[in-house]
Amino acid sequence: MYDLSEEIMRKRCVMLVTALVGKEYRDSWWYKHNTTLKATPQEVWNTDPTKVYQYLMGSVDIYV
Repeated sequence: MYDLSEEIMRKRCVMLVTALVGKEYRDSWWYKHNTTLKATPQEVWNTDPTKVYQYLMGSVDIYV
């Protein structure tokens, strides 16, 4: 995997979340409990941004 900066990972995550849930729910997605992550995405991001990034990128793989 490419070595991405946290800033680039966050921008890609925001773009993907927008595509998946829409602009209206994009910001709230980060603060709602996620059963797969076992916490809110923001809580996980604070300790391990790569985990959230991989979770989102993996969610796209199931549709390809």
